[in-house]
Amino acid sequence: MLGRLWVRLLLIIAVVLGIAVVTIAVVVNLATTSEFRDYESEGAELMNRRLSRIAGRIHPEQGWPGVATSVQRQAEAADLQIVIVDQQGLVVVDTDKVLAVGSSLSRTARIRTAPSLAIADLNGATIGTIYVRPKDQDRAEAFLAGVNRALAFGGGLGVLMAFVVSLLLARRIVIPIERLISAVQKMQEGDLSQRVPKAGGEVAKLSEAFNTMAVRLDMAQRLRRNMVADIAHELRTPLHNVLGYLEMLRDGVTEPTPGAIAGIHEEASILKRLVDDLQQLAMVESGQFQLSRRPASAVALLRQAAAIVDPEVSAKGVQVVVEADPDLPNVFVDEARIGQVLRNLLSNAISFTPGGGRITLSAKRLGGPEKAVEIAVEDTGPGIDPADLPYIFERFYRADASRTRTSGGAGLGLTIAKELVEAHGGTIRVDSDPGKGASFRLTLPIAPLPAMAVAAGDRRGR
Repeated sequence: MLGRLWVRLLLIIAVVLGIAVVTIAVVVNLATTSEFRDYESEGAELMNRRLSRIAGRIHPEQGWPGVATSVQRQAEAADLQIVIVDQQGLVVVDTDKVLAVGSSLSRTARIRTAPSLAIADLNGATIGTIYVRPKDQDRAEAFLAGVNRALAFGGGLGVLMAFVVSLLLARRIVIPIERLISAVQKMQEGDLSQRVPKAGGEVAKLSEAFNTMAVRLDMAQRLRRNMVADIAHELRTPLHNVLGYLEMLRDGVTEPTPGAIAGIHEEASILKRLVDDLQQLAMVESGQFQLSRRPASAVALLRQAAAIVDPEVSAKGVQVVVEADPDLPNVFVDEARIGQVLRNLLSNAISFTPGGGRITLSAKRLGGPEKAVEIAVEDTGPGIDPADLPYIFERFYRADASRTRTSGGAGLGLTIAKELVEAHGGTIRVDSDPGKGASFRLTLPIAPLPAMAVAAGDRRGR
């Protein structure tokens, strides 16, 4: 049990607080006793001096009996026990009559520990020693003992309260950490569905970071599993078709006619496109490809992309329109990569736009501090269901699951487009209103001005 984090934390806090409480109690006890003793000593010293002067003045005339009579009155008035011994250490006066006159004081420790002062006669010669002991000395000792008991009780109560408070604080601090430890252990065993409730303070940031990590790991695992299943699914059909054709040719069921060969070639082409897309996606995600970036006209990129798909849109009866300000600044991109992105977006738009529909390619400069140009590809197709929008850029995802590879591709085009745009430092998003079409919008950074142009601009500014 001592190995548990909260127990160790509890013990640390309790020990620290206990040491603090005990230290305070000891210091207060010592200070109280010292101050009380000083107070007693000062009072006894003053009384000793007074009685010593009285005894020294009376003794030459009246002897010790006269001294005894005088100090007896003082003792009764001040509630004191006064004992006087002569030079030989024999008792000559005891106001309480406890000690016999002529007895030795050597065995009476109770009196010997009281404050004492030598008695001198008028000539300055020492004639004895006076001891003054308050009769309420026992009450004083009882008072100090009561103070000590109160301090001990208060210290013990303080330690107990410190322990209880430490228990509550330790549990409050450690419970979120224990939940995290338990969740991490379960994740280590393969359960990626673990989440922890949000705590307070710095632990809240740790809990939030853990939950974010868990969500991403869970998503990555699901995507990996889905990707393996999707690749197997995408490869199975064309491979099955190719094997079917080859088995028919081998068994003599059909002749190697141009049609049969064309069918085999088409299925092999599908396999090649899938492998090429996977290879390109792997290179893009791993950062193993190079971008050859240079200033390029956004308008020219749009017109070039529209020209490439012109035969396809003409065959389907779809209209492609380019709307862009010719004075737009150049973008700083790899023309081939961004051209591929635009062709992917156009291919999707053409697939979903019915005959007689319209696809609009537009570009505009973004306002504010962003130095970027926004390019939009908008169609008048059926649009995308809101439930599909968060996943539209995932691998092998098709908003319309019924579409085939021939009509809808392998579902990697938008994933590659997203990776390529982000590699340029841009962003891509999709907006859609079901029944009114979809709009893919990507931002690309504006090309920096050449050094000579910047210098010239600085000279003009001056």
